[in-house]
Formats: sequence, structure tokens, C-alpha cells
Amino acid sequence: MMVRACATETKSVIFDLSPIQTAHLYNANRGDSDKMVALVMKCAKAYQPSIIYIDECEKIWPAK
Repeated sequence: MMVRACATETKSVIFDLSPIQTAHLYNANRGDSDKMVALVMKCAKAYQPSIIYIDECEKIWPAK
């Protein structure tokens, strides 16, 4: 709710990269998830102001 409130106040676009939102798109293939994040960064730059929200990032990029 905090992220949505910040986005509303700043009139920003939200890019939600939480594992719940992206699990069916990228099946834990690290290369695909890295490409997805890179594309989101480019889109966020194009659609400024924007907020990139990554919840539980340890599930996307597990520690070695």
C-alpha cells in the first residue's frame, strides 16, 4: 500500500517485479529474469517518473 500511495502522490508508473506477479512468466531461469529486469529498467527510464518495486528479491536472485 505504501508503494501505491507514493506512486499516486508522485503520479508515477509502478513496475511490480514481485515473484508472485512474474512466476508464470519466467520459470526461475536466471538469464530470463535478468533480461526482464534490464527491459524494465529501460521502460522505467522512458516512462519517468516511475517506481520499480521488487518484493522478495531473494526468490528472483538466490544467493550462491
